Amino acid sequence: NAAITAFKEDQNLPAELSIDENLLVELQKQVRKESNAEASKSASLEPMLSGTGTGFFVTENTLVTNQHVIEGCAYITNSQNNKLEIIAVDRLNDLAILKSPETNYKYIYLGEDPVLGQTVYVAGFPYNFEILNFTTGAVSALVGPEKNITQFQLTAPIQPGNSGGPILNTWGSLVGVTFARIDDISVLEKSGTIPQNINYGIKHDVIRDMLEEYNIAYNSGRAYWFRPSQETIAELAKVTASLINCYK
Repeated sequence: NAAITAFKEDQNLPAELSIDENLLVELQKQVRKESNAEASKSASLEPMLSGTGTGFFVTENTLVTNQHVIEGCAYITNSQNNKLEIIAVDRLNDLAILKSPETNYKYIYLGEDPVLGQTVYVAGFPYNFEILNFTTGAVSALVGPEKNITQFQLTAPIQPGNSGGPILNTWGSLVGVTFARIDDISVLEKSGTIPQNINYGIKHDVIRDMLEEYNIAYNSGRAYWFRPSQETIAELAKVTASLINCYK
């Protein structure tokens, strides 16, 4: 009776209007309409995919990526849409260690810090591509922006979404992690020219130190006793790199 009275008032119906089947049908329609509106409001509060990056396995269950890839995420998932657990974060060096609920039997060995002029390969998932992108270039400088010695510069092309991906040497071992590209627009405004192939990575030893700090075992050296072909390294990257999805 209280609901019917409130419904009459809300719809500006006469208070003396008889309670019949038509009135109850209209009341039911209004209740359903408001319930659907509440459901839509709740659905809109669910985390939505807000960005993507790249990660890679260094053990069967441990991945490395950039801190900025997972920053502010309600939760993160991998290529198979399985949720990943955050083990450790290093905001200063823009690194994060994640744990996967599934086992990946292929993983990347940690190699050595980059050497000026050496050939390197970059793997990642730019622009939320679900297919791995594999590029090649060279180490062009041994310091990063503002002469940061924990970083280095490379010419291998990268795009948004490559962040957190592995940088490999010609032995298929890790020399660094992709984390940024130069701001083309800013350079254009300051110099009047568009920069080409100026990208940055975080050096291998920073990653190694972080893994050791959190007592995470890893393999180092060369995964192959022979020098692998570029195609072999690309296949290694394909099975060890993972798309990282951030939901906010």
